[in-house]
Amino acid sequence: MEPNINIARQWWTEMPNKWTVVGWKDHILRFNVVHNGTIITSASWMDRMRKPPEDPNCMFSFRPSASPEGFMPLPEGVSPLIDDGSVVQGWNSTDTPVLWSEWQVDGQLLRQEVFAHVPGGQPLKRGDEPLFAWVRLSVSYSAEPMPVPARAGFGITINHPSLNVDMKKAWTLRWVPAGSKYRRDLSSDGEAYDEAKGLRVLEPDGRVRIGVAPGQDCQAVFKKGVPSANDSLLHVSWAAKTGRYVDILVPMMPVDKATFDREMALGRDGAFRECEAYWKKVSPTAATFDVPEDYVNQLVHRNLQSSEVTSERDPETGDYTMLTGGMGYGVGTWATPTAITMGAMYHPLGHFDVVEKYLQGYKSTQGTVKPPGDYFELHPGYFSLPARVAVVHWLCDHGSTLWLISQHCLLSGNKAYADEWTPVILKGLDWIKYARAIKHPGVPGIMPPAGWSDDESRVQAIWSDAWIYKGLVTAVRFLKSVNHPRAAEFEQEAREYREAFLKAYRAKYAEMPAWSGPDGKERRLAPSFFSGMQDWQWRHVFYLDGGPMSLVWGELMSATDPIMRDAVYWFREGPPQRMARLELDYTHMPFLYHEASSWEICYSWNIFHSWELADRERFLEGMYALLTGGYSQQTFSVCEERGGMLAATNWIPAVLHLRNAVVDDQIRENELHLLRLCPLAWLSTKRQARFVNMPTYYGPVTLKASLKDGGKTLQVFFTSKFRRSPGRIVLHVPPVPGLQTVLVNGKPVKWSAKTRSVVIESGSR
Repeated sequence: MEPNINIARQWWTEMPNKWTVVGWKDHILRFNVVHNGTIITSASWMDRMRKPPEDPNCMFSFRPSASPEGFMPLPEGVSPLIDDGSVVQGWNSTDTPVLWSEWQVDGQLLRQEVFAHVPGGQPLKRGDEPLFAWVRLSVSYSAEPMPVPARAGFGITINHPSLNVDMKKAWTLRWVPAGSKYRRDLSSDGEAYDEAKGLRVLEPDGRVRIGVAPGQDCQAVFKKGVPSANDSLLHVSWAAKTGRYVDILVPMMPVDKATFDREMALGRDGAFRECEAYWKKVSPTAATFDVPEDYVNQLVHRNLQSSEVTSERDPETGDYTMLTGGMGYGVGTWATPTAITMGAMYHPLGHFDVVEKYLQGYKSTQGTVKPPGDYFELHPGYFSLPARVAVVHWLCDHGSTLWLISQHCLLSGNKAYADEWTPVILKGLDWIKYARAIKHPGVPGIMPPAGWSDDESRVQAIWSDAWIYKGLVTAVRFLKSVNHPRAAEFEQEAREYREAFLKAYRAKYAEMPAWSGPDGKERRLAPSFFSGMQDWQWRHVFYLDGGPMSLVWGELMSATDPIMRDAVYWFREGPPQRMARLELDYTHMPFLYHEASSWEICYSWNIFHSWELADRERFLEGMYALLTGGYSQQTFSVCEERGGMLAATNWIPAVLHLRNAVVDDQIRENELHLLRLCPLAWLSTKRQARFVNMPTYYGPVTLKASLKDGGKTLQVFFTSKFRRSPGRIVLHVPPVPGLQTVLVNGKPVKWSAKTRSVVIESGSR
């Protein structure tokens, strides 16, 4: 049976140890809401601020308790961050990202709802404006006629976030009690809640750390050293009736009373109205992606929001940076993962203004950082992140950035932008010529030994060549599209680069150890490096995630090449499958699970093999595996590794796969392919699949598809706003059981039952 989202959700359990970002686009801080409703403010950027503020980090743990007297300390050794799966989370169906968490307590469901607000509800002018979390605690459901307590409540303990985050599930969200006392003494502005004034928890200088809104029928009290000496406790309770609630206001950083009270006076409803207006705004070039699987729609929608929340505007320079993640990875960024976020999510969905915002800084930093290798000199064309925000420079960052800029010019059709950035692209291409000509003791004609990953070893890694060649050929496509006079020069450069690489790679492959799979056929291991590969690297996750399978994505090799077929077979059927362990350790041999990487799901390059080969079964299995295994199935928070680093920017290229399944301008030069790998789950008699204003190299297109006559007729509506027409537009007919008729824009078309395709007209309007 062909996979769909409901089948794929059974392949994986819910994401362990997850946290989810809630915040405002481009704010330097964001609220990290953990799987159990704990809210953490983690200012991991402080180390790179020129004038770091006093430590603002704070953790608010929410635990149901009807009274402060009944709020017990956790047993010794039990972490407040342990994930026992008892709390369920999700999003409200609003434009504003409102994250809810729900506890089952005494026959009732108690709910926490959190959204972020900046006063005024406008785009940021600095990046460090006051930021608040409105938290509503409520009784969302009672199991009638079960007897329930008279009162509901939560104890909110206030601590310093004394925890560890890590790539490994066993090491992440690890609690360190010794450092958990909040860094400053807290007090309250009253002995108990006052309906007229509310209740505020104060810093020693009078700034507000958290407060309960006035005008509510509730009780609240603040206690120091409860339930343990390292804790402070704010307890709130109210009548346990369905629909009753209490509103709490949490500033991201302690704020002065006047600022806090202005936000409190606006109220949750007033703040929410401003948020709805803010989050409704969408770029005029944005596409609509809507399919009958609402899980897919919501995953796309929430990641479009969260990846901008996981970005920042530097208050001191005004520079915008897309960070690699929220908590933990908010310390800085890696260029290649964020390029994937922009190029494989925002680009396919037409959010060009977002990409331009985060690309702008690359122009000023081009040529300012020396590439990470012993044989390089400073060069005006080399792309890199500013040293202040980069965590580790990878040589491939040059290629991923060149790919992103060139693709932007191709997809956006913005001539003024292309004219502005063409000199930048040309300098980047000149750097590739320079780098290939460097004399060094390694393989000539490809990238010299350099840092290719976080281990910073100086080797000739194919990961670097895959990305740099990808940037090169994408830039050539752009130059050819505008008839640039240097297009032929760099097309020849690409041809020579690929020839040099393939010659060296095939020679290296011939030296590799042989192995046999279940079919008994002898194969060789596909190399990841041309020299210097250590024993542990064969067994490491990077062999899958940054190894030979990336060469198809990088366009250096075809998926039809026997070496590539053998490389994928190693991970699908080879020895790693005999030792398969999910979610454990990055030192374990990696393998493919439902066509997804067993460790860094984002780097499942084999799906691009299946895409090229039109291997429908494996492509869809891999695509759905990313959608269900790479994200929390409740909050759509992105993982780097399941149970390890969460709330990453969306560098899983799932949206690109979603787009390529239905609108594909890359599988054949000068051709546009429609519905080529479209899941059957997206073709329904009840609901139309809609792909509106989807960007392509030729211009935006709109495609709509549905079934009628009990599934016997496929009706397709296609229109285009081509800037230049492709040589062919091919409509692929999905294998719908019992399908007899295909209508395109209301007219029947003849289609081949053998090829299941038909060439159609442009549908221009």
